[in-house]
Amino acid sequence: MAHPIYVRGSAAIGIAIVLFVSAQSSPARAAAFANGIQSASAGSVAAAGATAIADDASTVYYNPAGISLLNRPELLSNTAILDISTRFRNGGTLDPLGNPVRGSPGSKDQYIVLPSLFAALPVSDRVHLGIGIFSPYGQVNTLPGDWVGRYHVQRTALKTVDIDTAMSLKLTSAISVGAGIDAQRAHYSRGNALDFGSLCIISIGPVSCGQLGLSPQGADGSFNVDSVNWSAGFNLGLLYNDEDVTHFGLSYRSAIRHDFAGSANFNVPPAAVPLTLGGLFKNTSASSSLTMPDTLSIGADRIISDHITLLGDIDWTGWSRLKQLSLTFSNPVQPAQSQQLNWKDSWRVSLGMIYRLDDSLDLRTGIGWDETPISSSFRTADLPDSDLILTAFGASYRLNDMMSATIGYFHGFSTRASVGLAVPGSGLLLGSFQNHTNEVSLDLRAQF
Repeated sequence: MAHPIYVRGSAAIGIAIVLFVSAQSSPARAAAFANGIQSASAGSVAAAGATAIADDASTVYYNPAGISLLNRPELLSNTAILDISTRFRNGGTLDPLGNPVRGSPGSKDQYIVLPSLFAALPVSDRVHLGIGIFSPYGQVNTLPGDWVGRYHVQRTALKTVDIDTAMSLKLTSAISVGAGIDAQRAHYSRGNALDFGSLCIISIGPVSCGQLGLSPQGADGSFNVDSVNWSAGFNLGLLYNDEDVTHFGLSYRSAIRHDFAGSANFNVPPAAVPLTLGGLFKNTSASSSLTMPDTLSIGADRIISDHITLLGDIDWTGWSRLKQLSLTFSNPVQPAQSQQLNWKDSWRVSLGMIYRLDDSLDLRTGIGWDETPISSSFRTADLPDSDLILTAFGASYRLNDMMSATIGYFHGFSTRASVGLAVPGSGLLLGSFQNHTNEVSLDLRAQF
């Protein structure tokens, strides 16, 4: 062959993208692939004050020190239903040979169910325990199989389950500390189409490819990778409680590195089988790695009257750990793939309010802004992320002394995300994405 064949099958890019508990998560609940909303109580105020308020067992995720404010055993179940809309405006996408790509727009609507579960148990006046099962990071991105960017990505998913066991300790009547251990399972899968017609011409020239019956965009195959890994991290928290009127919280979640191992599978059309004789495009094992970033959160809430509580949060996420993602194959002939990311650290700010209408009913609202870590120079179709704005509202109703429920709604919309990515073997993806998300979530809380 005159030239090497490059394959877009970079699991590396897709690894940075998706999450799930036992369902799929949203591409617009937070910037990049973070999931900062784990309950309806947090979602209904755009996660404002979640680091400090500790008003239910979801504080296991937001600040383990807050478990000390829960004086009764409790169980909190959350179910979120998401409606995700993505629209791609094609700006002149080209195949590997520079021809306009034929296909449908990358527009889609997805409906996703995402659950989480938390529990808290007072052991003594000073010691409290908690456990949570949730998805702190990830995203699912499924695009039409025939869309114009299919040679870049068709589907990418990182489904994670985090089991967080935590403990809090009251040092004084006002100060509590907390810590937790996270056992995290991450399952990564990704797929894209391969333009064997263009790859053939790049490798052996148009005459030989014509004899094989291969033409650009006329002999598509596919590449898929599937892998899994378990890893662990930790979280720490500090909470100051000023006579149950004002709370200040500080929380840190560590980075978690995942070393993925799995399989890479190629679907080669019959006419392109001669291209595999040198050992390329053979099913093989593959490996890659991804470090989930660390986060630091500072939050506060204050009761300013019998009816009104104000909330606020500022969060930092260490996305700069993601400089480059790579995929290597055990097949020595298949070249390793890599993608420069050069992400930057990002910030999230949110403000909210709870209005206590009466002893049974609270009304809730919040707004938030989440900065993307991705610059337009490194944006991909796997994660067409941009700055996110959240508006939220909801209500909590206390049925009796043991049972209560919270329903929350938020609308998340992102600024337009332009992409102009050229990848050898995949061509040029040129255009812009627009994302919107609507979510309805329900908490059911039982105190014993």
